Amino acid sequence: MAPTVGRIVHFYDPKYIQGPHAAIVTYVHDEHLVNLAVFTASGNTEHRSSVPLIEEPNPDHHAGTIGFFCMWPPRAG
Repeated sequence: MAPTVGRIVHFYDPKYIQGPHAAIVTYVHDEHLVNLAVFTASGNTEHRSSVPLIEEPNPDHHAGTIGFFCMWPPRAG
């Protein structure tokens, strides 16, 4: 799926133990790199630039091997 401004994604960052966090795409660099407004667990907003957009989950991503990233949330059943 091509990213567009305003889409909601899940944001993962190894510095946060709990995750994912909801984030809104604020700028699209290309189909694999976006800027985000990230909502933290306390409700605050952080801005992240040049975040990789991952299409398929991989256990290595959650281990922090690539640092922060975002991906599409699963569709509700």
